[in-house]
Amino acid sequence: MGKRVKVTAYVDEKILERIKIQAILEKRSMSSILGQAFWAYLQVNEKYYWH
Repeated sequence: MGKRVKVTAYVDEKILERIKIQAILEKRSMSSILGQAFWAYLQVNEKYYWH
């Protein structure tokens, strides 16, 4: 796995609320869920991942 970098993004309030609920239900951090979602996005959109 490569080097980690800090990423800043804007998240819609409704999505953020769903992430909070999911974090509570799964007993995970919001950061972990956001990181997983971001990684999944990069895998689907390879043109962003490789540049």
